[in-house]
Amino acid sequence: MAIKDRILYLAENKGISKQKFFQELELNYGNFKGNAKKSALSTDSLVKILSKYPSVSPDWLLFGKGVMEKTEEEIVVGEGSLALKENSLLHEQESEEINLLIAKSKIESLERENLLLREMVALLKGNR
Repeated sequence: MAIKDRILYLAENKGISKQKFFQELELNYGNFKGNAKKSALSTDSLVKILSKYPSVSPDWLLFGKGVMEKTEEEIVVGEGSLALKENSLLHEQESEEINLLIAKSKIESLERENLLLREMVALLKGNR
């Protein structure tokens, strides 16, 4: 099934007329009939469809892979993915800052230990 066939199938499954489906998307239904059906589809059209129908699987729409509708969990995750990414970046930045503080603390501790060991070596050399 070609991408335009999948879009027509989607229109049929939305329970509205094809004319209304394409009108709501501001797409020309004529581009999905006859020889025009063989022409390429713009990325803007695909974005309109996926934006209007977030439950539609992009893999199904673009490649015909998987199922047409995402699960409810996939939709929620998809809508929250930007927030999750932002939170993940903040968490990553905080983790890096914490790791930097830990590293600085370890360096200071090792510097003190190094100084003490040098003093002990000097004392031991002096006792010979």
